[in-house]
Amino acid sequence: MKKLNITLLFLLSSTLVYSQYAKLKGMIGVELTGKEAALAKKYMTCINTGRYNSTQRRKFIPFASSTAVTLISFRSDYSPIKPVAVNNFSIDTKLVKESRQLTSSEIDSLTDILFNVGYSPVKLPFKLIDPGFTCYEPRNAILFADAKGRITHYIEYCFECQKYYLSSSKIMNTEYCEQKYDMLRKFFLKSGITYGTTTVKRD
Repeated sequence: MKKLNITLLFLLSSTLVYSQYAKLKGMIGVELTGKEAALAKKYMTCINTGRYNSTQRRKFIPFASSTAVTLISFRSDYSPIKPVAVNNFSIDTKLVKESRQLTSSEIDSLTDILFNVGYSPVKLPFKLIDPGFTCYEPRNAILFADAKGRITHYIEYCFECQKYYLSSSKIMNTEYCEQKYDMLRKFFLKSGITYGTTTVKRD
């Protein structure tokens, strides 16, 4: 887990919204210490709120329209996912290293991590950003297929750099608290996807 790097923003703009990968332009920031750092650390610690039951979670895009959910791994420099049309992607299976279609119970476990795990309910007197790593070398993805077998959406992950990519802005986003990437990485690993989820070796 990367070292938590929290920044206090002087409130020069009332319209700035917290984003895990927010880019600050014309803003002044300082690294938090002492009580403020401890408060921010507590906020960033993941908790499972149990806010949504499995039926509710299945109604979120992209799960709502999917009949199959598959985990894959691939080389970071050769993505197998290619756009064909809006919400339609082709998969070059020759570039896929590992593939595992999830069972119904595994999908429920995945949606629980995605939608119920989030920030601790702590009120902060300041705004936060997590600059994160500058790299992005994805090796894993979640594919969502419709009844005709077409890949309509996907979520791409770089566990090494702790970043993600959503294929559509309509995908229900999730809170990436401090332990979230590691929870997802372990879910991939438990499902049999080892490439990109164990100690990363350069391609």
